[in-house]
Amino acid sequence: MGLGSVEILSLDSNRLEHLSSDMWKGLDSLRTLYLQDNLITNLPAHAFINLPRLESLALEDNLISSISPGVFTGISNLVFLDLSSNELRYIKKDVFSQLSSLQELSLSRNQLESIDPGSFSQNSQLRILTLDENPLRDLKGGAFTGSSIEYLGLSRTDLFFTSNIWTGLSQLTELNLEESGIKKIRDNMFNGLDSLTDLRLGGNDLTYLVEGNFHGLDHLESLDITENQIGGVMPKALSGLPQLSELNMANNKIETLDQNIFDQLDYLPTDGHPRQLKLVLDLNPIRCDSRLCWIRDGIQNRWLNPGYVYCSEENATKQIFLTDYLDSGVCDADQNNEIPMP
Repeated sequence: MGLGSVEILSLDSNRLEHLSSDMWKGLDSLRTLYLQDNLITNLPAHAFINLPRLESLALEDNLISSISPGVFTGISNLVFLDLSSNELRYIKKDVFSQLSSLQELSLSRNQLESIDPGSFSQNSQLRILTLDENPLRDLKGGAFTGSSIEYLGLSRTDLFFTSNIWTGLSQLTELNLEESGIKKIRDNMFNGLDSLTDLRLGGNDLTYLVEGNFHGLDHLESLDITENQIGGVMPKALSGLPQLSELNMANNKIETLDQNIFDQLDYLPTDGHPRQLKLVLDLNPIRCDSRLCWIRDGIQNRWLNPGYVYCSEENATKQIFLTDYLDSGVCDADQNNEIPMP
């Protein structure tokens, strides 16, 4: 088989230090190129110009600290680019402008502190962008202007949230902000994310949820706030989330919940059945008492699925599920405890 027929080439772990366009002569049919785990320090201009059919390029786990202008000239068919685990400190505008077919870009685990405004404005097909584990102290407003990104990974960053940070992300449906040191959700923090359906805030330092935290997220369906320090959820804290169908609050410090926090959620029956909320409360110190009888009623009325949560009681001789406790007669003893479906 001649070089012109090769579609996949792996040069990973070869201790390569430099790249040049001459390396790829005769590889006109190459579609996938693996260059991860080498010693490459920079990407020179026109480095891949002899690979016109290239669709996937893996450059993770190198020592790349800079990307020269025009480095991606000639590979406009590229769909996937992995530059994770390198030493990039900034992204200049137009670096990726020639990658008109790019759909997925990983820049995770670099040293990125800033991204120029409009850096992805020429990547109209870009849907997945991961920036996890970067300091990103100076992520300029407008960095995502002109993009069509649907998934954005920003976990384990030192991100400072400015008022226009989400400009250009009107098509974003999934946002990952796990382990980013967030102590408080400021009012209007998520303004501009009109299409968001999945928000992940696990592993942060949140202690309370209050009214206004999630305003503007009218289409959000899944909210993950696991492994925080949340001890209380104030009334109307979930207002602005009429479409919420999964709320994961596992591994926090919640002892009880009032039904009124769900008053703004839309559980009107569809085809004779209400839409159901999956409520995950595992690994919380839930105190089982009649204040939670609304959970039993929510189960019976089929709008609530609380899963299997153990009661946390001092001096308990055995573990008991919350649902078993609520079915033991405690709710029937006092009819005033029964609260109708919202």
